[in-house]
Amino acid sequence: MWDLEYLLLFGVPGNKWEILDGRVRWAFPFLARDVAQAHFAAWTDTLRRWRNGVEPTAHETTTADGSPRSIVRFDGVEMSLYPRPIELLMPMDMDVFDGLYHSFWRRDLWPGQVPEDATGWESAQRHYDVQLNLWKLFGEFRRVSAGEYCGRVAIVLDDRNAVEPDQYYFQSRPDECMIEGDYFQGVPRLIAEVLSPSTRALDRGQRMEVYRQAGVPHLWLLDPETETVEEYTLAGRTYSRTGRHGPGESFRPALFPGVSVAVDSLFDTQEKRHGRRWISTEPEPVPMWLLSPDQRRGAGGPVLPRASRTALRDLGQSRAMPFGVRFARRSRVAFRAFPRRHLQMGTGIFAQALPDRARGRGRGGRPLSADSPREACPSRRRR
Repeated sequence: MWDLEYLLLFGVPGNKWEILDGRVRWAFPFLARDVAQAHFAAWTDTLRRWRNGVEPTAHETTTADGSPRSIVRFDGVEMSLYPRPIELLMPMDMDVFDGLYHSFWRRDLWPGQVPEDATGWESAQRHYDVQLNLWKLFGEFRRVSAGEYCGRVAIVLDDRNAVEPDQYYFQSRPDECMIEGDYFQGVPRLIAEVLSPSTRALDRGQRMEVYRQAGVPHLWLLDPETETVEEYTLAGRTYSRTGRHGPGESFRPALFPGVSVAVDSLFDTQEKRHGRRWISTEPEPVPMWLLSPDQRRGAGGPVLPRASRTALRDLGQSRAMPFGVRFARRSRVAFRAFPRRHLQMGTGIFAQALPDRARGRGRGGRPLSADSPREACPSRRRR
């Protein structure tokens, strides 16, 4: 039996991070109807407990194709049981959603930034443009050398690690590296990761270590801010950097020596093509709902001069947790940085749904601050 609190905290693969009509949606698939029914009954009890025993409104209906659908509602929270999947809709304030989403692109909330460029925002659009350019390049690799390539689709490396690299390449037939023609298994020959504020330390730290232990022979790290490509090759059991290529340069990958890769083609973004450049380097106020009252100074809260470990620790951003989970000690928000798109909320975000007992406790039962997560978040600024 899967506990509902566990699933909401750590997330379910395949769910998009989006808000629809003021609510965040999760879908939980089950292979058997009786298992889905058992979870639906248990989760209804959990929601009832969160609402201090208040009974939900419940009714039975059918979908457009005639399938049965059971629905329970608790003050904006809605849970539906279809023939097998369970859908859960949780209310969320748009300011909180916006603040959580954009925190991924804010440098001073994450460790591992370049000291001289440790504040301000990075461009999500630029990041995704680089990912698309990588996809085109790996398609060229497949054209000249038989294999399979993909990106942002889960790979089962072993019985303890499943990852979603930005792009990867197998020199194997589909039946040798794919699970039912949909997901991948085994160790790719080449993995490429595009760095972002929330993953810079992870890509150079824990994630690289996972790739090293799995035996990934070739690893690329692309930084959209510096427009550089770093090549790493596994020598024995250690990664050694075999090249760092910048603007105006070209290189021949060790795995594909017959292909010349122009660095500028990888960082050919819409910003460049349309003659605009987003630059944001000024320190930004830390979101008020990330701080307890005793940490606030002035209307905008404190400003981080640089993303050093000390500054982050002073704000309650403790060390990286296993599987990329990051907790703000004195806030009620849990960040999940691995994989990035599966960011899920901790107990405080569901203030409307969770009981006082859950709202008042953090990891390990430590008391958390009582400030509301619904306070205004600073918006991103373009310059």
